Parts: sequence; structure tokens; C-alpha cells
Amino acid sequence: MSKPIVFFDIDGTLLDEDKNLPKSTELAIEQMKKNGIDVVLATGRPPFLFKELRERLGINSYISYTGQYVVFEGEKIYENPLCKKSLKQLYEDSLSKQYPMVLMSSTEMKATVADHPHVINGLNRLKFQYPEVDLTFHDRQSIFQVLLFNEKKETTKLMETYDAFHFIHWGSDGFACDVLPKGGSKAVGIQKILDATGINKENSFAFGDGMNDLEMIQAVGTGIAMGNAVKPLKDIADDITGSVKENGIKTALKKYGLI
Repeated sequence: MSKPIVFFDIDGTLLDEDKNLPKSTELAIEQMKKNGIDVVLATGRPPFLFKELRERLGINSYISYTGQYVVFEGEKIYENPLCKKSLKQLYEDSLSKQYPMVLMSSTEMKATVADHPHVINGLNRLKFQYPEVDLTFHDRQSIFQVLLFNEKKETTKLMETYDAFHFIHWGSDGFACDVLPKGGSKAVGIQKILDATGINKENSFAFGDGMNDLEMIQAVGTGIAMGNAVKPLKDIADDITGSVKENGIKTALKKYGLI
């Protein structure tokens, strides 16, 4: 039997709504590593925006951009950037309709406009700083994700136009959506790591809380939803633990004998 591997979402799973890491979670991860268990971060964030957390936890394996850029033990094993042709068209459409964008490579991000209120609000929710404006960034770099700031009804129209992309709107009343390659998900990244390590699916665990964790929870042997998770995730999870602030991760890891 292969050793276990555990995948953790970051926001709302490892970190609470104030982006704080509970001490109980930090100590539990440290104990898992001592037990020889592989620990992987699986997030929608770009690599450069959770580097500090990786260093704090001593984790060198991660699935970023919701599955589009995967690293195991410090080595890149998979990447799937946005289609350049379709991205160029989306970029031009967004400029003509005055929809601001933030474009992200594996190392940095750039904006298409400065000081836009929707961008400021969206990035503040993520605790991200407003990036510099660079109108040729997408021509020079592989782009793995775009934050597009518009109304949900406009996102629906884009879904009908761009079949190379997957659009995930942030909420019914929000002005932002994630733009990712069609078919991409954290589940793709998980499979790449399972293939690379030879670890059986039955020995894999995942913790999540949001809509972009749905595929991940179903891709592992045991999918665990946080107590603060959205209802659709709780409905399909194998188990539900406490919330971040209720030490839910430590509780579940002890339950399954991982610490």
C-alpha cells in the first residue's frame, strides 16, 4: 500500500476569512510531514501569491491556478496556459468594452488599467496589491489565468463566445470572474501528481471549501469539506469537518490517523 498524500485548498481551508493560519493547522501539517506524508497545496492562487505560506509550512509541492501550473518537490511537472489566440481576442474585446483585466503569468501579474474601483475591490478581497499596468504583458508571457472585471450577465455572454475558456464568476452581485483554460481544474493537477508519485487514489485526501474545490473533492479517495464550505461541496464530500476557526483540519487529520 502506498503512503498517503493530502491536498489542501488555501483560502477558507488553511486560512480563515482574515487570511490567518490557525496554529493548530500549522502544527498538524508539521506532524504530517514528520510522519512521512506528502502535503500539497491546491489553490486558485498564482505561485507568487502564496510563496510566503509555502515557506512558512515548508511545502514544496503545489497545484496553482486551479490546476494549470503544477509543481512537485520543487520541480514543475505540468503547465497549461491560456490559448494565446483566444486570449488576444478576449483582451481586445475587454479593451473595447472597458472591462479591466488582471493577467497572471507563473511569476507576476499585470493590469490593463490603473486604479479601477472594481479591480481595487476584488484584489482587496484577496489581500493582493494592485499590479502595474502593462498592455503588452500577454504578448511576452504565458498567461495561466485572467481576472476579468464585469457584470455577471456579461460573463454569460462571454461563455457563449469563447469555448477555449472556462469562466467562474465570483458571485451573483460581484464584478469579477476567473478566466481559465476549458477543462482545467484542481482534479487535473491532482492526477498529474498521483501519476508522478505512483500514490494510489485510495490513499489521497483533500480539504476544501469553495466551488473551485468540487472536482478536487471528487478526484481523491477521501474528500473533506470544511464546516464553512459552500453547500454544493458539502453535498458531494465524503466527510465534513469543523470550520477553519474550529480547528477542522486537525480534527479530521486525527480522525483518519494522519497525525
